[in-house]
Amino acid sequence: MNTALRNASFLALVLAAPIAALAQEGALQVVGLDGTTSELTLSAIAALPSREISVTSEKGEAATYGCAKLSDALDVALATSRPDLKGKDMLDGVIASATDGAEVLFTLAELDPAFGNAEVFLCNQKNHQGLSGNEAPLRIVVPGDKRHARWLRQVMKLRLVQVKPSP
Repeated sequence: MNTALRNASFLALVLAAPIAALAQEGALQVVGLDGTTSELTLSAIAALPSREISVTSEKGEAATYGCAKLSDALDVALATSRPDLKGKDMLDGVIASATDGAEVLFTLAELDPAFGNAEVFLCNQKNHQGLSGNEAPLRIVVPGDKRHARWLRQVMKLRLVQVKPSP
């Protein structure tokens, strides 16, 4: 086996391991600001209030996704709500991580239904079927974004963070 093929095979195994672990465990890891880790099972995500969204992919293909709002998933996973975002809370955000190392950041203020109410979705279905291939098991879709740079495939972890204020 040549070196390039061996390296590609190794890379495929390394990238497949987190996907297999998520599918086997059936859970999305969620880390709170205090470092507390919880898991949100795929069945718990499916049980969240859901809606279908029709979007056009970056390749121009129409698709319908079955999704929950990312803010709802965070509320359930962390068993908390934040009714009065203000002050230093405006520096809080969530980093969504994918199996390929890609990450995106959303502020909690933009996700909060009482504040920004941005439509950011955690999707588990595409065209009325479970996600498959390079999208599975979960995908973040942001229909209002003009570019799809924050649309994240193979989501495996959500981590709350707080930016330190300027001195």
